[in-house]
Amino acid sequence: MPKKSKQQSLRLYGLTAFTASQRGVALLPMILVLFGLVAVVGIAIAGISVSENTISSTKDASDEAFIIAESGIHDALMKLSRNKDFTSAGYTLPASLFASGGTATIVVPGPVGSFPKNITSTGTLNSKTRKIQLTVNADANGKITQSGWTEVAP
Repeated sequence: MPKKSKQQSLRLYGLTAFTASQRGVALLPMILVLFGLVAVVGIAIAGISVSENTISSTKDASDEAFIIAESGIHDALMKLSRNKDFTSAGYTLPASLFASGGTATIVVPGPVGSFPKNITSTGTLNSKTRKIQLTVNADANGKITQSGWTEVAP
């Protein structure tokens, strides 16, 4: 009985032997698929990183605008404590007072000497705006008390 070659033996079982030039044919498509998956994951991570950075900087600017608005309220309270008749249709605390460069616009409504007063302060930084309203009263001795504090939608 003649000896069967390896190729003939494999055909007997329904298999095909590959020649040396055919080996690794599936490797190239597999590498391309894996490279595509890695690229998609990398692009997704980069996109998430950029959007998270934008969200974070927007939140920081909004928080800083709120702090600037609070500074405006404190400034108005200081002016009222020094002069109970203080009113203003609107004055601004300049950007030079704040490290971030924002501004506060404060309104202390009149008429002179009337209470309660609804002080409004608007803090602005890089197109982000936060607005606070504080209601204050003064007793017969001139002592100023706060009776209501709210953040108002700008």
